Amino acid sequence: MCTSVCKTINGIFLFGRNLDLDYDFGEGVVVLPVGYALPLRHTEALGERLGCAGVGCIADGYPLLAEGMNEAGLCAAALDFPCMGRYADGCGDGLINLAPFEVLPYILGYCRSLDEAREVLSRCRIVDTPLSDKIKNTKMHYHIADRTGAVAVEIEGEQVKIYDNPFGTLTNAPDFSFHRDNMRLYSALEDRAPHDKGALFTNGVGALGMPGDYTSPSRFVRSAWLCARLKAEVGCEEAALGSVMGAVAVPRGSVTNASGKSHYTRYTSLLSPEEHSYTVFRCGTLTPSRYKIEKELLSGSSPSILRF
Repeated sequence: MCTSVCKTINGIFLFGRNLDLDYDFGEGVVVLPVGYALPLRHTEALGERLGCAGVGCIADGYPLLAEGMNEAGLCAAALDFPCMGRYADGCGDGLINLAPFEVLPYILGYCRSLDEAREVLSRCRIVDTPLSDKIKNTKMHYHIADRTGAVAVEIEGEQVKIYDNPFGTLTNAPDFSFHRDNMRLYSALEDRAPHDKGALFTNGVGALGMPGDYTSPSRFVRSAWLCARLKAEVGCEEAALGSVMGAVAVPRGSVTNASGKSHYTRYTSLLSPEEHSYTVFRCGTLTPSRYKIEKELLSGSSPSILRF
């Protein structure tokens, strides 16, 4: 369970993500500097990379990202996609062959814009190569965005499907085409109060019927509807997007998975590429951790991790 959203508010592009899990994976803000030579299993790395940063961990010496942004303003997130899609069994000739865990650092490292990301992904094959014998692949789909728009990216064997995402949000399974069609069921929801001012309930009645549970389709509808109407005072844009993330966050104890563990929002991240800032709210605290992703931090040659 995860939710990501993007929105331009008062001319400022922002990207947010809730990561919902039942365990700690040693996460922090991972910084991949310009000089880092990204090791790839099936494809030769290109020239100098863009600097990027994102929440994740370093496992077996490799930077694993859950989401992130680069210095050019492109943002991306990988979200759990259980029981859907599949990775390719082998590499393709003349293609950019990537393992699933390489997708985010590659796209953020070599694409300056959403248009460039589209073009690169159209030449990719995502191969089912695990990081190690102990760390297997999980099925993921991807939300990639900049201030010009957003796409959802899903893998069907040898095919990389790229969907325009006018909603600016992504959750989990079913696939994006389901979520797109499901939104039509809620087209009558509105933010306006009824004309009868004497009614017992007035403000908020227009949104009666909006799903309030924590399933993937419900979180998609709720976050998409809220983002479409989101407004903020100048200087309060990040807080406004944070309120949307809060509306789809999973409180600890409200969802118990099949293993009997609490599945909850471990953190909320708010990315502001134009401000070069990365803000993380951990579960159980109202005090954020804020990081400035500036050139000094991106000038090294090896990845580093900033603990929350």
